[in-house]
Parts: sequence; structure tokens; C-alpha cells
Amino acid sequence: MTFPELREALPPSMGRQVFPDGSLILRASRELRFRNGGYLWVSVSDYTNASARLQAEQQLIQSPGKDYESQQLEFIHLPDGLGYVLWDPISRNGRFRAIVANRFLLQAEGGDMPTRIPWVRIAEFFPLDRYRRESVVQPN
Repeated sequence: MTFPELREALPPSMGRQVFPDGSLILRASRELRFRNGGYLWVSVSDYTNASARLQAEQQLIQSPGKDYESQQLEFIHLPDGLGYVLWDPISRNGRFRAIVANRFLLQAEGGDMPTRIPWVRIAEFFPLDRYRRESVVQPN
């Protein structure tokens, strides 16, 4: 996917996190930087061997909280998962998180996004099949 106003795309990073209980999380991420100084960080994590940690992530997705002043919250119901988009149209900061196939955590976080990039389209960066959206606007 190409983004308008892209200045640079940092090399992707990959790694794994091993916990004392033997659970393992594999991650791949990439950061994009824009001409206006904004950024977008994208990550995919595989929790296949960390089910207890995945359950904690599922709880965070179901109640994401309030992070931005003029926050808009939109839940995304996937055929095999659930996610959300938090977006502040004033500061153009936002976050996308979703769990798919009870295994993968998809994340994206951006700040000062270029005006030509609507945040909800960030969800389209991930290869998600059909999904349903529910908007919930949180009061200031």
C-alpha cells in the first residue's frame, strides 16, 4: 500500500519475546514517517503459544479507554475476531487494534497523520476480509 506524503519507511523489525512460563510471542513491525512530521507504526504479533497473554489483550480491546481529547471510538467486528479504532480528528492521532483467528494481534498507531489519510482506512492496511463497524463517540 502506498501512502501520500510518505518521507521514509524504516526497515521492518522482527523478534520474539519469551516469558518465564515458556510462552512465546512473535512480532513483526514497521514504522512509516511522513513529510509533515507524522508517523505510523504497524505491528503483527503471533500469540499462538501465549493464550493467557492473548486473553489479557482481548480484555483491553473490549474496553479501550480514553486516550485522546476529542476521541472517537469505532469497534470493528471481524469474521474471526474483534478490534477497534480510536481516532482524534483534531490532533490526527489514533490507534487500531484487533485480534484475528484467536491468535494474531494487529496494531497500528499514528500521530499527526497527514490530512489525506483518514484513520479508519488504516484498518484496510491489514488484509482483513469483510468486517462490520460500530461507531461509539465518547464525550469530552
